[in-house]
Amino acid sequence: MFRQLARHQGPARVFLYHPQELATYLETVWGWRSRGPDTPDRPSPAISHQLLDGGIVPIHPTVWHHLIYAYLIECTFIDDIFYRVMYECLNGERLGVLSPESQLWLRNTEDLFYKTLLPFLVYAVKSELRPDNAAVRRNAYYRMFGCEVPQPQGIGGNGIGGNGDYVKPEASNLEFTDMLEKFLRETWVGIENVRNVIGADPTDNRMVADHARRLSEMLRDRRLNGTLSREEFFAVAMMSWFHLTVEFNSPIIVDLRAEGTSPEERLKRIGEKVKVPPHPKADSYFQLAEPLSRVLTRIETTVLNNPQNVPVLYHPEGQLRNDIETVITHWSIITGHVLKANHVVVPS
Repeated sequence: MFRQLARHQGPARVFLYHPQELATYLETVWGWRSRGPDTPDRPSPAISHQLLDGGIVPIHPTVWHHLIYAYLIECTFIDDIFYRVMYECLNGERLGVLSPESQLWLRNTEDLFYKTLLPFLVYAVKSELRPDNAAVRRNAYYRMFGCEVPQPQGIGGNGIGGNGDYVKPEASNLEFTDMLEKFLRETWVGIENVRNVIGADPTDNRMVADHARRLSEMLRDRRLNGTLSREEFFAVAMMSWFHLTVEFNSPIIVDLRAEGTSPEERLKRIGEKVKVPPHPKADSYFQLAEPLSRVLTRIETTVLNNPQNVPVLYHPEGQLRNDIETVITHWSIITGHVLKANHVVVPS
């Protein structure tokens, strides 16, 4: 979301907007989103036509990443680390005196994600009924994927509360991980055999399609009538803000002397400053987030429910094939589960 804006405006400029402009940007992205008849909503009256004319808002219709993107980025412990950065910078000078650009980043981050917001803002999911933003995100992850966010050793969440402090409803996709891995294993068989023109071909397009169908049904069940849409929007917005922060040597990175050549390296150096190390497999979480978001978004369209459409997953030149290979590689690294089954059949 903010990374999309960065591609349009330039990454450094994103952090220089006034927090009200950024809030209006989020409202506009929501108001111009692609939506079907099962997600009715009216555009926010907060949308400023002056802001639209100024070019900050992307071209209609707008889209953003799947909730899985936010989940995977959060698994790096990026929220926990930047919570400590915010705490230190707002309450003292242990991390040094910040530049004007970093001071604005600090204000934007606090205003957008850590304050009690105006109640009509679409991403203002925090309330007396849900007083902890981190718990709101964890509830959404659990409902959609049946997964919890891992916790940094020795601390509970982002300094507010650990995984035990959110509601775990009965309506949760507890079989999501198992079904996703079945889908990926069967898809890998197709990839391995796509050029196999002699001998038996164990590729089973119907099985891949069936796994895709079951995944799409799981995910779409959680979205009925727009359920979890605002929670997804908030989580993706927040994680994309932090992801963009470590994606280049942004002002706060420079001021903290945490420059690096990758998001994982920058996050690691920031974590050292606040004594919260990132997840040991943070690099794989960063690598996995966007490709798996695109794969699940395609699955939710139900187009892969048809066996005739499944071969697009194997096409050597396709973006989807590249995404699938990246997902299989880094999901295996994160989980330790073998997904590249040896099912290539050669003639005797």
